[in-house]
Amino acid sequence: MIANSNDSVRRLLYGNILDFKRNNNNIEMNILEAVIDNMTEELLIFDKDSKLIMLNKTVKDNPTYDLVNFNHYCDIYSQVTFYDLKGNLIPFDEIPVQRVLRGEKFSDYILLLIVKDSGEKAYKEYSGTPIFDNYKNIIGGFILARNIEEKITNKENTYLKAQYDLLSKIIENLDLGFARYTYPDFKVIDINHKGYEQLKGLIPDLSSLAELKNMKLNDIFKGKVHVIEELISSSLKNNKTSHFRISKFKIAGDDSYVKWVYQPLLDLNGNVMEVIIIGLDITKEIKEKNKMKEVLKIQDEIYSNVSHELKTPLNVIFSANQMVDIYLNKCSASECKEKLGEYNYSIKQNCYRLIKLINNIVDLSKSNSGLLKLEPMNVNIVDIVKTIVDSVLIYAKSKGLNIIFNSNVEEKIIACDVNLIERVMLNLISNAVKFSKPNGKIIVSVIDKSDNVEISVKDSGTGIKKKHIDFIFQRFYQADKSLSRNAEGSGIGLSLVKSIIELHDGDIKVESVINEGSTFIVELPAKTIIETKDTINVKPIDNKVEMLKIEFSDIYAIE
Repeated sequence: MIANSNDSVRRLLYGNILDFKRNNNNIEMNILEAVIDNMTEELLIFDKDSKLIMLNKTVKDNPTYDLVNFNHYCDIYSQVTFYDLKGNLIPFDEIPVQRVLRGEKFSDYILLLIVKDSGEKAYKEYSGTPIFDNYKNIIGGFILARNIEEKITNKENTYLKAQYDLLSKIIENLDLGFARYTYPDFKVIDINHKGYEQLKGLIPDLSSLAELKNMKLNDIFKGKVHVIEELISSSLKNNKTSHFRISKFKIAGDDSYVKWVYQPLLDLNGNVMEVIIIGLDITKEIKEKNKMKEVLKIQDEIYSNVSHELKTPLNVIFSANQMVDIYLNKCSASECKEKLGEYNYSIKQNCYRLIKLINNIVDLSKSNSGLLKLEPMNVNIVDIVKTIVDSVLIYAKSKGLNIIFNSNVEEKIIACDVNLIERVMLNLISNAVKFSKPNGKIIVSVIDKSDNVEISVKDSGTGIKKKHIDFIFQRFYQADKSLSRNAEGSGIGLSLVKSIIELHDGDIKVESVINEGSTFIVELPAKTIIETKDTINVKPIDNKVEMLKIEFSDIYAIE
């Protein structure tokens, strides 16, 4: 067992380990050596030149390195590389024997040893003690080394588990679906709550989250897993790290969109071990995209409708102007006064049409941007509506129509913007006139319903098809989109009417029967305001004649 039989060295070295009796005999030495040999730790004793004096059995039996055939401890550095736990290389001066021979006493010095030839690894925890003679000179030392592979592994596992638990918690709380599946049988390994919600959106009768684990996707989707298998195969074939697909489904009655990302996990040989599926909720993005498409569609309709509506009166104005030029060149103004008057009227009438269209576009734009503001005042809404009806009687008669006003009260005071309500009424009545049959009847009613006021305009016209009812208040919507419509219109008026009514916290709806007529019903809240100096100064528009000419300009009105 003793590598060096020099008794004086042995006694000197052992004398620093145990306090032997002065007659230090061979029996006690043998007992000590037996104890050392049965230690579970590795024990190495060396002199001041790092020459090995003793190795216990644990060292000799360790397959990591072969110290038995070396004379010096430092020779181990030729076959083993030392690293700290962070992976930094330990220089020669910091290996355990060198520290001991510098006179250091240490413990819990943890190092990673890697055998240069085989790459075999071992974690060791070292304790070292120098041995001094009576004159405090270092004459050697010994080192205890303990294998702590299990300790390190447990520590790493604990660390990894802590990270996994943290990652799992993050994944669980993320607003995206996450699930792991075995491959190729696609059995659920793990799934977070969001992922479960997304699956339930696709499969309403899905099992509970707890029951879902360990189920196969083939059973969950009832045989549709081949779609996922095709995506994974496509990813591998095209060397893609992932593949995706977008699904649409309903949650609580609302459309939802999820982008499914399929990510295969590969082993070192490139074989699929697991498949991770991440569900990204892209509902907001899709709806914004659809909204943008709708905006672009509306823009196209704006260009189509407005260009047509602008061109029609402009063409009439231009033609009338050309005719005026022709008559002026042929005869004097007095000789062709009647014809010039007709063309002048045509020009004026179509100028009104242009003004109406531009006003509607400007006001609708203001409404959409929140710039259309109310200037409310307390008024008798019965008087306001009746005055409007009286002012349009002449237009109704010109179309052979009878217009009737009725109300269940003579007075009902509410707060409203008089100018805007007048525009609403003129628009609804002009539409009734426009679409009514000759000799028809239009009934305008104001009904007091205590908490609100109901204003209705009922005509005996052509009616509106059921498929158009839900859309007529949309911007630029026209039931008849042909360029040869029987009654011209930009599709702006009713949208603007709806915006004005909603600004008043009211509502508007329509009831219609084909070939029998339509009834537009406006409901306004019966509330008043505390009038101030500013509100008292707000007056209804006085120039109703001009306003009527503009509003009825597309109904060949009389002068």
